[in-house]
Amino acid sequence: MVAYFKVDQEDLIAIYKEFADKFPNYKKNKIICGLFISILYLVLATSLVGVQFWRYIILFTLIMYFVGSKYVYKRALVKFVKKTVAKNKYLDEECKLTISEDKFIREYSDLITKTEWSSITMAKEDARRYFLLIFGTPQLFVIKKYPVNFTDEEINEYNTRIHQYIKNTGLNLEKVSVE
Repeated sequence: MVAYFKVDQEDLIAIYKEFADKFPNYKKNKIICGLFISILYLVLATSLVGVQFWRYIILFTLIMYFVGSKYVYKRALVKFVKKTVAKNKYLDEECKLTISEDKFIREYSDLITKTEWSSITMAKEDARRYFLLIFGTPQLFVIKKYPVNFTDEEINEYNTRIHQYIKNTGLNLEKVSVE
């Protein structure tokens, strides 16, 4: 079965939001970001208020660590991904996807990738696309649920096949909602 679609910036940002925490440097960088923000806050608070409120300063320093490591780092990562994605030469280029029982093949103008369904380590889906992670490399794939060249009946068959091929690998397709 051959499908055609375009992967846009929104698709790539969504997949990075879903799988960012699966990459090796993510946890280390998240901790470093939290520590940097909390130390910065600690230095500023003690220089402005003094050490007489040390209990409150320590409490708010811990809060700043969690805020920094959870929200600030994720936001900075998304900003970085947006810059990186904008340079992707395959962005908004038509992708030809051929799916079969054992593999899927993605073709762009000068790139062809063949991937076995069995090599997928994690699979997620939202309302418009599938997000696939192959951890060994690591590689991320976006597969659109509604190819431009299919009728409604063909779209249903296409999505049923993808669900079945992923299920055959022993993975559960996790449903997510990407903001």
